[in-house]
Amino acid sequence: MTEPASPRVAVEIYATRKLYLSDHPRFSLTLLLTLRNSHEPVVFLKSGLRSVKGLQSINSDQIIQCIDVDSGEDIQILRDVMRPSFLVLQPDRRYFAAFTNAADAKEYELPFDTSSLQAGKKYEIRCTPVTQIAHWPSGTEAILNSLTEDSLQAADIPNPSTTRISWDVVGEDAVTFETLQEQPRAPQVKAFLSAPSEYSLSRNPPYTFALTFSTDAPSPITVFTRRQDVCSMSFDVEICSTDNLTLGPELIDINYDDPSQRDEFLRLDKTYKEEREIDHTKFVWLNFGDSLKVGEEYVLRHRGERWSWWSEASVDEVVQYANSRMGLGSSQGIEIASAGKQKFVVVE
Repeated sequence: MTEPASPRVAVEIYATRKLYLSDHPRFSLTLLLTLRNSHEPVVFLKSGLRSVKGLQSINSDQIIQCIDVDSGEDIQILRDVMRPSFLVLQPDRRYFAAFTNAADAKEYELPFDTSSLQAGKKYEIRCTPVTQIAHWPSGTEAILNSLTEDSLQAADIPNPSTTRISWDVVGEDAVTFETLQEQPRAPQVKAFLSAPSEYSLSRNPPYTFALTFSTDAPSPITVFTRRQDVCSMSFDVEICSTDNLTLGPELIDINYDDPSQRDEFLRLDKTYKEEREIDHTKFVWLNFGDSLKVGEEYVLRHRGERWSWWSEASVDEVVQYANSRMGLGSSQGIEIASAGKQKFVVVE
């Protein structure tokens, strides 16, 4: 008979790829944790109880190591907290342990100490436990959560389980991040509009205009633009009468609770050009289509826009941690002035 597989925790490591020693924008390190080969939940020591011999927490350099890529030196990045905290893992469900350098850290986030890091360097983070992480069977949570470091007696702590549970990294076994003293200023982005001088009601030809974005960023940047929604709903342009009365489009609210998708991010390498069509038979332009009169003049105008987030990381990297528990964090926004306007005359 085949022996049942031993319980283990599958670990995935994610981290923001740039760390600013100014501590803004925030840096995040996240361990995604999945308990495998277990029929019962397990309670792990997340942080605290360092004064109690034999109890190893997740928040320790015995579990998470930071290495200077150039020198190979181990760097201390974790700092214990006084109040003990615990993490309950249900079998085959994904949970997380999060670390950040942010001053406004959430209650569940542990401190990521940047005081030993230097600007202009690369560091590697690994999760290679060299000792067992203290854990207890389900049902001990109430007692464990009542513990405080101040009044702790060894007798107050339930005996930890002796079952061996390995922690195994799946996917990338390490993540690398670079350090800078502070985030560079937001790059400038300018927009340019070009459009035909005639609009055909029969759509022969279709009315196609172009927006070209250019940046002074010295290297490619990834920006959070939601271009697919912006383009399909025409949020960034409007058509007006010559006396400045807005005729379209209809502005529609969109719920953005879904996970971030690749098409919401734009990789901008010096310039990016998009060609778009205005079709008055589409629902966002219906009122506009009813207002058009052959022979009269109208104005297509770019409203200007704000891209709320940018990074030098690739789109793949950004999407990966945007949809992890780290989220995007904060960043200086990029304000884009109006690209101007183009008059056109309506024809049959």
